[in-house]
Amino acid sequence: MHTMIEFPNLGIYLSDVGKTLTVFNFDIAYYGIAIAIGMLAGILIASWQAKRIGINPEHVLDVAMYGIIFGVIGARIYYVAFSWDMYKDDLKSVFNLREGGLAIYGGVIAAIITVI
Repeated sequence: MHTMIEFPNLGIYLSDVGKTLTVFNFDIAYYGIAIAIGMLAGILIASWQAKRIGINPEHVLDVAMYGIIFGVIGARIYYVAFSWDMYKDDLKSVFNLREGGLAIYGGVIAAIITVI
């Protein structure tokens, strides 16, 4: 599926822009790539700041690893909770992430709780 992205005040118009990037027959949404880049940038900045103020940067990586894992779990729980009508008849589909279904709010909430 293709869409158009417009920045009319800048005179930029992009037509036929896809929503996903396909790598080895696996579709990756562009917003997922943006979120991953944001997480990586956050980890790098936090590690740099930790080193600058005398904290072991390895601690940042440990916390980030837990935050990301539980963030993904929290994102799925949040999505399923607010889309329960889609999953109530087939509970196995709750674990099928290939058909989409991660909510960024749930991921952020779970990651913050985990890190705290």
